Amino acid sequence: MKETQLIEKLKENNEQAFKLLYKYFPKIRSYLLKFGASKQETEDVYHEALYVLINKLKDPDFVLTSSVNTFLFSICKYKYTRLNRNK
Repeated sequence: MKETQLIEKLKENNEQAFKLLYKYFPKIRSYLLKFGASKQETEDVYHEALYVLINKLKDPDFVLTSSVNTFLFSICKYKYTRLNRNK
C-alpha cells in the first residue's frame, strides 16, 4: 500500500491500515532502546505517537509534510524526551 493510500485509509479508520503502522515500530523501538528506554516505555511511547498521528490526520487543517515514518519517529523522540524529563 502506498503512503498516500495508507493516509487515506487511516482517515477512514481502516483496520488494515492501522496494522500496517506497526511496520515502523521495530526501527523506532531500537532507537529508543539505545537511549535507555525500557521495552514497556517504547510500546507506550509508540502508542501515544499513533494516537497523535491519527488525531492529526483527522484534522482538516493538518498537512503532513513528511513521511509517516518520519512523523512517527519525531513524535516518539519528543514523547520519550518528555517522559525522561518528568522522571
